[in-house]
Amino acid sequence: MPEPRRDAFWAARGEDLEDLAGVGGAQPWEHSGIATTRTGLSLLLDAWRKRIRAAKLDVPEREAFADLVGGGLLTDDGALTEAGLRFTEVVRRADRHVRVEAAASLAPLTLDAYWVGSAAVVVLTDPPAWWAGPRRSGEEIAAMAGRVWLQDVPTSYLPVLVAAWLGLGPAWPMATEPELLPFASVVARADDPDTPVPDGGDEALREVWSQPWWLWTLQTSDDTGLIGVSAGTRGVFGLQRPAGDEERVRFQAWPAESVWAAVVAAVIG
Repeated sequence: MPEPRRDAFWAARGEDLEDLAGVGGAQPWEHSGIATTRTGLSLLLDAWRKRIRAAKLDVPEREAFADLVGGGLLTDDGALTEAGLRFTEVVRRADRHVRVEAAASLAPLTLDAYWVGSAAVVVLTDPPAWWAGPRRSGEEIAAMAGRVWLQDVPTSYLPVLVAAWLGLGPAWPMATEPELLPFASVVARADDPDTPVPDGGDEALREVWSQPWWLWTLQTSDDTGLIGVSAGTRGVFGLQRPAGDEERVRFQAWPAESVWAAVVAAVIG
């Protein structure tokens, strides 16, 4: 067997560590479920109250109607199928709701999960890793933000889905200096890769700053919250506000196994 490739950044600093960059590429995100638009999601939820009349729909609504019929959630005459009824019932009667929001190069990415007992449904956009990096046009971003996928999954699978959507993967924890960064700079870096490294940034921070970034938050209906920055192959960094400091944030490496544990605890406890 060939020797694993060494991490060039760490090798230049005397550390003999395996390059973990290929792990993410070996487990790429793939959309599943039913593709539609936010208009389609609204139509589906409206169908719980009344049958959808295709003849009364405008062009975007008719296109979304066709998505839902093709996906087996509506019948040709606008009634909910068994699968459509199950989807809307879970959303309507949800015991818990988790919302994940991510920002990458000005693109707003979201994942909403609702569940009752062992049944869960998810409404999500593209994952943030797909949009991290160079800026896209406003038209591309708007088109992406309006497109969603509807999935029906077991509740026990939700942490796996959230972690995969966030692009969680192994990385060597990297201590960076300074530990306290201007929060405005961190937010700006998620939107614009040309944002300068904060004053006093060491080699490790400059390496992290050069990666594709996405800033993300996870909020549950019982007020559990997580916030982090995913920095490409350099892993996840947790953000914490120091007491009494409204302008800075503590920026620290957050090992993948700890992120995973936090996601599991937040999502299904």
